[in-house]
Amino acid sequence: MPGILGEPLFVTNDQEARLLKEKAVLEAVAKGYFDGIVSYSADRSFDATLRLMVDPFNRYPE
Repeated sequence: MPGILGEPLFVTNDQEARLLKEKAVLEAVAKGYFDGIVSYSADRSFDATLRLMVDPFNRYPE
């Protein structure tokens, strides 16, 4: 099963640590991961089960 290890920002960097407290930044990071998972699954013809796991509310239909 594929996995994700993401390190978009670092808490040891003061400027990036402040960004981690902003909702818009966190949403942008989450959307980036989501879009990457959807793209990965589409490229590999995963079935609808994975799509439901990734997007249970079908917010991003094909």
